[in-house]
Amino acid sequence: MNKPVSNGLVEINSGKSDESGFGCMKLIEFLTQEGVTDWDEWHYRHNQASRGECHYKDKCPIHQKTASKFTLKEKKK
Repeated sequence: MNKPVSNGLVEINSGKSDESGFGCMKLIEFLTQEGVTDWDEWHYRHNQASRGECHYKDKCPIHQKTASKFTLKEKKK
């Protein structure tokens, strides 16, 4: 049996998507703790974090781990 082909009207889960997204649960946690409810602020913070310029990088344990990995790779070059 052939795989179904998308007609653009219905999403087919087996198809590969060209989209890639950014998601960080810690960012969502920080935004929720601060009571950020404005969509524009929420969206701005996500875009900022996806560029590696997270507003919460000073208090985020995930950012510290990630930043140290990149620093080590740059020093080895």
